[in-house]
Amino acid sequence: MQEILVSQEESGQRLDKFLRRRLPLAPSSFLYKMLRKKNITLRGRKADGSEKVETGDSVRLFLSEETILKFSSPPDREEVTREAEEAERAYRLLQPLLGPSPVLYEDRNILVVRKPSGVLSQKADREDLSMNEWLRGYLAHRNRGAGQEADESARFRPSVCNRLDRNTGGILLCAKTLPGSRALSALIRDRVIRKTYTMAVHGRVSEEGVIDNELVKDRRQNQVRIADRETAGPELHKRHAVTVYRPVKTGKRASLVEADLITGRSHQLRVHMASIGHPIVSDPKYGDRSLDRALMRRMPDRRGGQLLWCSEVFFPETFPETAGADGIREVLAPVAGRVFSCPPPRWWEDLCGADQ
Repeated sequence: MQEILVSQEESGQRLDKFLRRRLPLAPSSFLYKMLRKKNITLRGRKADGSEKVETGDSVRLFLSEETILKFSSPPDREEVTREAEEAERAYRLLQPLLGPSPVLYEDRNILVVRKPSGVLSQKADREDLSMNEWLRGYLAHRNRGAGQEADESARFRPSVCNRLDRNTGGILLCAKTLPGSRALSALIRDRVIRKTYTMAVHGRVSEEGVIDNELVKDRRQNQVRIADRETAGPELHKRHAVTVYRPVKTGKRASLVEADLITGRSHQLRVHMASIGHPIVSDPKYGDRSLDRALMRRMPDRRGGQLLWCSEVFFPETFPETAGADGIREVLAPVAGRVFSCPPPRWWEDLCGADQ
């Protein structure tokens, strides 16, 4: 017999899903048969697999060690060690870039953090360091400070839930636990989290406006453009995109603008602003290099990617029915109705000064 105590990270999921993660090589028919025969119990009682497991629950497997080993896929110790070393290196190297207080909010399930421009949200190549690895290093340091040991058997790895381009800075939403990941993923999928971006764009933007059209992305070129009648081809796919924008500060040659993403398409703001003649400053893909050179002469030490920043994230007061499954509402209760703000670098305002 083997007893498994449900960890905080595993809390809130159905028992059958919990068992599939613990015994990934076992057929579903075997698991349900063992539940019917009470060879697998929850809290000392018979279960059918639909029950929700909570932190500290006892799941008992009245199976032989050979059977458990046969259906288990234990974490590779070398892989666990490599991930721990990678997280430690990311924390050590990226922490100076994030500054002294990058965490905007934290509870038992989720974390809101400020990502600087120039840092990946998630790694693209094996050797990359990203906010994902920084997050795990941060949690490891904090746990060690509290005298807690890492659970090497945990199946869930804390991770970033919304991606920002490498050269876009601002607010990232991160999941510390499996319930947190499910909750944030549901809100992002259903587009009930509202995000505001701040950007420095070329030209004078003195009035608010709405951009409403269809975008197409050429995946082979990783290029997005406004759809037209001639748009065709199996590699292209039209998607409706809406941006609402308003000026914050209007200068002679550049303006600071806020925008709400009604839809969240790839490169949406970068393409939309360029389409109305106000490309984002220093955007290497959709911008205007000659305008960039002329504008940035005044600030030669300020280099990098596009001046685009996720500056505010709004959580709804109440959550839709689709976000009610698996205890998601309980997970999100601490952030219901809250707004998290993170302004872009102050020099962006100077760049968009009225005397420019």
